[in-house]
Amino acid sequence: MPPGGGGGGGEHGSTVRRGDDDAPSDSTPPLPAIAPVASEDAKKKQRVEEQQAAPSLPEGAIVEILSRLPYRSLCRFKCVSKPWLALCSAPDIRKRSPQTLSGFFYHDEGDALSFCNLNGRGPPLVDPSLPFLRRTYRQISVRQVCAGLLLCSCSNSSRDQSYWNWDSSRDESCYVVCNPATEEWTVLPPVGYPDGDPIPFLGFDAAVPSRFVVFAPRPNTFSVGSAQVAIYSSETGRWTHLQSGWSPDPTIIHSRYTQAFLNGTIHLRSIGHKIATVDAEGKVWRVITMPGDSSKICDVGQSQGRLYAWKIDNSHDCQLYIWVLEDYGTGKWTLQHTINVLELFGRNQREDGDSYAMFAVHPDCNMIFLTDDKNMTLSYDIDNRKVTVICTEGMKGLPYTPCFAELPSAGH
Repeated sequence: MPPGGGGGGGEHGSTVRRGDDDAPSDSTPPLPAIAPVASEDAKKKQRVEEQQAAPSLPEGAIVEILSRLPYRSLCRFKCVSKPWLALCSAPDIRKRSPQTLSGFFYHDEGDALSFCNLNGRGPPLVDPSLPFLRRTYRQISVRQVCAGLLLCSCSNSSRDQSYWNWDSSRDESCYVVCNPATEEWTVLPPVGYPDGDPIPFLGFDAAVPSRFVVFAPRPNTFSVGSAQVAIYSSETGRWTHLQSGWSPDPTIIHSRYTQAFLNGTIHLRSIGHKIATVDAEGKVWRVITMPGDSSKICDVGQSQGRLYAWKIDNSHDCQLYIWVLEDYGTGKWTLQHTINVLELFGRNQREDGDSYAMFAVHPDCNMIFLTDDKNMTLSYDIDNRKVTVICTEGMKGLPYTPCFAELPSAGH
């Protein structure tokens, strides 16, 4: 700025130059006024006035906007204020909120139930201790997770009820289907098999939240000569016992990770490299041969309305193979992806004793989840080839998608 810039005499914001013979002014410009420091009470009052004066959306528009947000966003907004807490907890908003995969239930080394968020950060989205059930039952063991519902075995016995040690014949136990998001549950009636209760499989689709089903193949079917399946429907509140329509009768593998529920049909892995399927009404029965080498174990899951199967060759180069079922009638599978698992874990070679597993596929996009069973669990976005470490432990999780619809036949 030139000497003397900013002197008076001109228009506001202009610069006035004076000649060398101009005498300097004797007047001293006044000091700028110092605004008094506002007290904390005054600041709070000003903020309240600003909030009151600010234009607000109609209540109906706010509800419409919030109902389109995923549950995790609603949880964050609850922390804004008490009015936001009440608004984001409103059942009407939660029921309409679109949901996607939020995380995984998994069992630690002591078989205690834990929960890991999908991004691997923050406190668990839901309380894995299921406190709403523990007010009624002493022992709770989660058998299956299907979308937003859990199938549990519950009792008040002090006996060990871990997944592999539980025996329903030793004490008074029951099966319970619960929704951890709404804290509702339904107690199932006894299956009624004379030779003991089976390990059942849960079927639930959040797109049709008015019903869930439970499939219970009869145990020890080799002793009775023909397979039987009991199907529980929440619509009727009872079990229907059916003679198997599978040919030949499969021997179902009982595990937390060996079933998929898709298009109203349960898909169960069985011995002999087969998948046994039956619909919720017990009308359509199929036995589908799994893809690939029958000497390698495959797992199944569902994504984007299609059935997937996969396996990892841990004995050689740790290649992951992923197929999709193209045709139910012919049992035709198509190999979709071949992935080098060692590269995903940033390793050059497989060490002795190392074992890798893919335990889930994202239900809404091309993302898979893998673990080394020791100290790393990660996700892999197939489309953009992005690897994300979820946690620094070996975790085989059960995918969980929150559902806020009222649980059918909720009674407790």
